[in-house]
Amino acid sequence: MSLLDRILKKRESLCALTEQAMISGINFLFTLMLLSFAPLETLGVFQMGRFLMLLLAGMQNSLISFPYTIEFRQVTQDHATLSHRYARNQLLLATGFCLLSMALIAASLVYRWDGSVFQMLLALLLAAPMFLIREFARRHEFAHLRTASAMWLSILAAVLQVGGLLTLHQFGSIDAASVMIVLAVAYALTNATWLLWRRNEFRIPPETGASQTDTHAPLSQPQTLSQTLSQNWKIGRWIFSSQSLSDLLLTSIQWLITLAVDKSAGGAFAACFQVASLLNPLVMGLTNMLPPRFAKIAAEENRQQLYQAASLAAKSMLLVLAFTSVFLCGFSPWLLSMLAQQPIANATAIMLLLVLMMDIQALGIPPFHGLNAMSLPRKTVLAQVIGLVAGIAVFLMLGIQWGAVGAAVALLVGRILVTGFTFWEFRRTAMTPG
Repeated sequence: MSLLDRILKKRESLCALTEQAMISGINFLFTLMLLSFAPLETLGVFQMGRFLMLLLAGMQNSLISFPYTIEFRQVTQDHATLSHRYARNQLLLATGFCLLSMALIAASLVYRWDGSVFQMLLALLLAAPMFLIREFARRHEFAHLRTASAMWLSILAAVLQVGGLLTLHQFGSIDAASVMIVLAVAYALTNATWLLWRRNEFRIPPETGASQTDTHAPLSQPQTLSQTLSQNWKIGRWIFSSQSLSDLLLTSIQWLITLAVDKSAGGAFAACFQVASLLNPLVMGLTNMLPPRFAKIAAEENRQQLYQAASLAAKSMLLVLAFTSVFLCGFSPWLLSMLAQQPIANATAIMLLLVLMMDIQALGIPPFHGLNAMSLPRKTVLAQVIGLVAGIAVFLMLGIQWGAVGAAVALLVGRILVTGFTFWEFRRTAMTPG
């Protein structure tokens, strides 16, 4: 097999890795541009909305996109009617989730927020649903293994985001609300392109006898919206709980430091966190194949061998991340000081804590997937609850006085507890006979 043939064979995987790397890269670039164009206060308030959107997207993915990914694989080519109906129902559920998110954000406006926060939340009413539909579109493409089209849509969104921010900088001052509007417009145009491109997938084709009489179709039951929602809840409820609690810790700390300390501290924490997130593409690349591998081991071998495989994966990940983390800790404070309009106090300490947090969080991925492979995702939820409560408690003790450093310590403590309890539960379960 020639080199070209091997590349083409792995084209879908390469596109998926490229798309993930580009998502992280554009978020990093967007942060650097905001640091260059606006004060830290703007980044702090903007990141409050950004983390809230990520929290909502995690909920949506676990309750809508993840179940669709699983169920769609069970639909054969002979059941086009059922597949189209189920895809349309998922889009309707995603739209309903967007409306619910808008209602929650609108209800929060009753509180007397600071002026810049209030304006950001107003802009978030438009940006959040656009972002959620954008995330649904990405997951929909991945469910169909169309990673190349997902990559091109992400490229379009990235070009529109960067172009919009540059235009905003050219013609006026930048604040958190105007940046949210830029994101909303970029996502709206990308969503419109995707919906036009895939519009036939959300139409119900003419009914056929085969699709109505075949009782073996996996999706022959969830034909109504309520049945689809019920099926999604059965599949995704534990992942929904675990993912939401994990995202809630980060979102809570960003909101607390920005509102309870000051916006500059929130901006410093947000900037350092975004730089530390440059490790995400590497972590994703190392762990993307763990779920199918662990599922195969759990089905064909035993729990002890699954534990050994997860431990080996964690050790390998630690070795790979060690060098990258050291480089990032050494390079990033210099980069931040060069680009930011105002100096970031204690940038080296914040980066060290956040990079260590990212490494600890990555070590928790193998046992997380191991518990899922044993069909025990509910056991990851308790660890997330412990991490959330402890992280917020540490922030309340240290964050007010230490600012961004205290927020980084709180997040680190929370992630250490999550990873520790997940590993402990995984080991205890794997080593128990039966």
